[in-house]
Amino acid sequence: MLILVHGIEDNAPGTWPYLAPHLASHGYIVLAPSTGSTFAATGDIVNHPGDISFLIDAALGENGAENMFLDRIRADRISLGGFSFGGLATFMTAYDPQFQDTRIKAAIIMAGPTNSSAPVNPDLTLFAIYGTQDPAVPYDSGLNMYEAASAPKYLLTLEGGGHLGFTRSDERYDGATMD
Repeated sequence: MLILVHGIEDNAPGTWPYLAPHLASHGYIVLAPSTGSTFAATGDIVNHPGDISFLIDAALGENGAENMFLDRIRADRISLGGFSFGGLATFMTAYDPQFQDTRIKAAIIMAGPTNSSAPVNPDLTLFAIYGTQDPAVPYDSGLNMYEAASAPKYLLTLEGGGHLGFTRSDERYDGATMD
Protein backbone atom coordinates (compact mmCIF):
# COMPACT_ATOMS: atom_id res chain seq x y z
CA MET A 1 0.00 0.00 0.00
CA LEU A 2 1.19 3.46 -0.88
CA ILE A 3 -0.25 6.62 0.62
CA LEU A 4 0.34 9.80 -1.42
CA VAL A 5 0.00 13.19 0.29
CA HIS A 6 -0.47 16.24 -1.93
CA GLY A 7 1.05 19.69 -1.57
CA ILE A 8 -0.40 22.83 -0.06
CA GLU A 9 -3.20 24.64 -1.92
CA ASP A 10 -3.99 21.53 -3.95
CA ASN A 11 -5.83 18.23 -3.66
CA ALA A 12 -5.12 14.62 -4.50
CA PRO A 13 -6.61 14.64 -8.03
CA GLY A 14 -4.69 17.82 -8.87
CA THR A 15 -1.35 16.52 -7.62
CA TRP A 16 -1.55 12.86 -8.64
CA PRO A 17 -3.43 12.69 -11.98
CA TYR A 18 -0.71 10.49 -13.50
CA LEU A 19 1.21 8.80 -10.71
CA ALA A 20 -1.67 7.38 -8.62
CA PRO A 21 -3.53 5.75 -11.54
CA HIS A 22 -0.25 4.45 -12.99
CA LEU A 23 0.73 2.76 -9.73
CA ALA A 24 -2.78 1.39 -9.20
CA SER A 25 -2.76 -0.06 -12.72
CA HIS A 26 0.29 -2.09 -11.66
CA GLY A 27 -1.46 -3.59 -8.64
CA TYR A 28 -0.54 -1.17 -5.88
CA ILE A 29 -3.21 -0.09 -3.45
CA VAL A 30 -2.91 3.69 -3.59
CA LEU A 31 -4.58 5.92 -1.03
CA ALA A 32 -4.48 9.63 -1.88
CA PRO A 33 -6.45 11.75 0.59
CA SER A 34 -7.21 15.42 0.06
CA THR A 35 -6.11 17.22 3.23
CA GLY A 36 -7.59 20.69 2.79
CA SER A 37 -4.25 22.36 3.58
CA THR A 38 -3.91 25.98 2.54
CA PHE A 39 -1.30 28.70 2.91
CA ALA A 40 -3.57 30.22 5.57
CA ALA A 41 -3.52 27.00 7.60
CA THR A 42 0.11 25.83 7.53
CA GLY A 43 -0.03 25.21 11.28
CA ASP A 44 -2.26 22.24 10.48
CA ILE A 45 0.86 20.27 9.46
CA VAL A 46 1.17 18.88 13.00
CA ASN A 47 -2.14 17.06 12.43
CA HIS A 48 -1.10 15.38 9.19
CA PRO A 49 0.95 12.52 10.72
CA GLY A 50 -2.02 11.57 12.91
CA ASP A 51 -4.32 11.75 9.89
CA ILE A 52 -1.95 9.46 7.98
CA SER A 53 -1.85 6.99 10.89
CA PHE A 54 -5.66 7.07 11.05
CA LEU A 55 -5.80 6.31 7.32
CA ILE A 56 -3.47 3.34 7.81
CA ASP A 57 -5.65 2.08 10.66
CA ALA A 58 -8.78 2.43 8.52
CA ALA A 59 -7.23 0.65 5.53
CA LEU A 60 -5.92 -2.20 7.67
CA GLY A 61 -9.40 -2.47 9.22
CA GLU A 62 -10.80 -3.07 5.72
CA ASN A 63 -8.15 -5.62 4.80
CA GLY A 64 -10.02 -8.81 5.65
CA ALA A 65 -10.83 -11.33 2.92
CA GLU A 66 -14.48 -10.26 3.04
CA ASN A 67 -13.69 -6.53 3.14
CA MET A 68 -12.66 -3.87 0.63
CA PHE A 69 -8.99 -4.78 0.21
CA LEU A 70 -9.43 -8.58 0.24
CA ASP A 71 -6.28 -9.26 2.31
CA ARG A 72 -4.13 -7.46 -0.28
CA ILE A 73 -2.50 -4.95 2.09
CA ARG A 74 0.71 -6.18 3.61
CA ALA A 75 1.08 -4.43 6.95
CA ASP A 76 4.86 -4.88 6.74
CA ARG A 77 5.09 -3.07 3.37
CA ILE A 78 3.40 0.30 3.85
CA SER A 79 4.91 3.22 1.96
CA LEU A 80 4.24 6.93 2.28
CA GLY A 81 4.99 9.54 -0.35
CA GLY A 82 4.44 13.26 -0.34
CA PHE A 83 4.98 16.25 -2.54
CA SER A 84 6.06 19.64 -1.13
CA PHE A 85 3.94 20.27 2.01
CA GLY A 86 2.91 16.62 1.75
CA GLY A 87 6.63 15.82 1.65
CA LEU A 88 6.98 17.56 5.01
CA ALA A 89 4.07 15.48 6.35
CA THR A 90 5.84 12.39 4.99
CA PHE A 91 9.12 13.41 6.63
CA MET A 92 7.39 13.99 9.98
CA THR A 93 5.49 10.68 9.85
CA ALA A 94 8.60 8.76 8.83
CA TYR A 95 11.31 10.44 10.89
CA ASP A 96 10.12 12.84 13.61
CA PRO A 97 10.13 11.01 16.99
CA GLN A 98 7.08 13.01 18.09
CA PHE A 99 4.95 11.96 15.09
CA GLN A 100 6.60 8.81 13.72
CA ASP A 101 4.47 5.87 12.63
CA THR A 102 6.72 2.80 12.68
CA ARG A 103 4.44 0.96 10.25
CA ILE A 104 5.88 3.11 7.46
CA LYS A 105 8.64 1.09 5.78
CA ALA A 106 9.44 3.40 2.85
CA ALA A 107 9.23 7.17 2.43
CA ILE A 108 9.17 9.02 -0.87
CA ILE A 109 9.84 12.72 -0.36
CA MET A 110 9.27 14.81 -3.48
CA ALA A 111 10.42 18.43 -3.23
CA GLY A 112 9.56 18.32 0.44
CA PRO A 113 10.84 20.65 3.11
CA THR A 114 11.94 19.04 6.37
CA ASN A 115 11.83 20.00 10.02
CA SER A 116 14.68 19.95 12.50
CA SER A 117 14.49 16.20 13.22
CA ALA A 118 17.41 14.13 12.04
CA PRO A 119 16.24 11.70 9.33
CA VAL A 120 17.44 8.56 11.09
CA ASN A 121 15.31 5.45 10.93
CA PRO A 122 17.23 2.28 10.04
CA ASP A 123 13.97 0.41 9.35
CA LEU A 124 13.01 2.83 6.59
CA THR A 125 13.95 3.09 2.92
CA LEU A 126 14.12 6.66 1.62
CA PHE A 127 13.59 7.80 -1.96
CA ALA A 128 14.16 11.55 -2.25
CA ILE A 129 13.33 13.51 -5.41
CA TYR A 130 14.44 17.13 -5.81
CA GLY A 131 14.84 19.52 -8.73
CA THR A 132 17.95 21.65 -9.08
CA GLN A 133 15.95 24.78 -9.98
CA ASP A 134 13.23 24.54 -7.32
CA PRO A 135 12.44 28.05 -6.03
CA ALA A 136 10.25 26.79 -3.17
CA VAL A 137 12.46 24.06 -1.67
CA PRO A 138 16.13 24.59 -2.55
CA TYR A 139 17.90 21.55 -3.92
CA ASP A 140 20.62 21.81 -1.25
CA SER A 141 18.07 21.37 1.55
CA GLY A 142 16.85 18.13 -0.03
CA LEU A 143 20.40 16.98 -0.61
CA ASN A 144 21.30 17.72 3.02
CA MET A 145 18.30 15.70 4.25
CA TYR A 146 19.23 12.83 1.95
CA GLU A 147 22.87 12.82 3.07
CA ALA A 148 21.84 12.80 6.75
CA ALA A 149 19.41 9.89 6.30
CA SER A 150 20.39 6.34 7.12
CA ALA A 151 20.63 3.70 4.40
CA PRO A 152 18.97 2.30 2.44
CA LYS A 153 18.35 5.53 0.57
CA TYR A 154 18.08 6.76 -2.99
CA LEU A 155 18.24 10.24 -4.50
CA LEU A 156 16.80 11.31 -7.84
CA THR A 157 18.11 14.70 -8.93
CA LEU A 158 16.07 16.38 -11.65
CA GLU A 159 18.52 18.62 -13.48
CA GLY A 160 16.69 21.83 -14.35
CA GLY A 161 13.62 20.61 -12.48
CA GLY A 162 11.47 23.07 -10.61
CA HIS A 163 8.87 22.50 -7.96
CA LEU A 164 5.84 21.18 -9.81
CA GLY A 165 6.94 19.49 -13.00
CA PHE A 166 7.47 15.93 -11.84
CA THR A 167 3.98 15.62 -10.38
CA ARG A 168 1.91 17.38 -13.03
CA SER A 169 4.15 18.34 -15.97
CA ASP A 170 3.18 21.90 -15.11
CA GLU A 171 5.91 24.42 -14.36
CA ARG A 172 3.92 27.57 -15.07
CA TYR A 173 4.24 28.74 -11.47
CA ASP A 174 8.01 28.81 -11.16
CA GLY A 175 9.48 29.19 -14.63
CA ALA A 176 11.70 26.09 -14.60
CA THR A 177 11.45 23.72 -17.51
CA MET A 178 12.07 20.02 -17.56
CA ASP A 179 11.79 17.40 -20.29
